[in-house]
Amino acid sequence: MNRELIAKLFREAFDYCIGEGCNDPWLWEDKFVELVVKECLLCCERVISDPVRPQINNFEQGGIHCIDEIKYHFGVDE
Repeated sequence: MNRELIAKLFREAFDYCIGEGCNDPWLWEDKFVELVVKECLLCCERVISDPVRPQINNFEQGGIHCIDEIKYHFGVDE
C-alpha cells in the first residue's frame, strides 16, 4: 500500500475539513473519498493518454490496463 499517498490524501481531506469548520461529521470522509476517486481517474487518464500498443486495442484490454495502473499507483497487490 502506498502509505505516503494515502496519508497525503488524508491530510488534504482533514485540512479541507478544518477550513470548512467541520460542522458536518461526514465532511472529511466525503472529501477523502472524492480525492481517492480523483486519483483513480488520473490513473485512467494516464492510460488513455499513453500511446496504445497493438495488444491493447480494445475496450476490455484498456480497462485491464487502467485497473493495473490504479493498483500500481496505490501500491495494492492482490
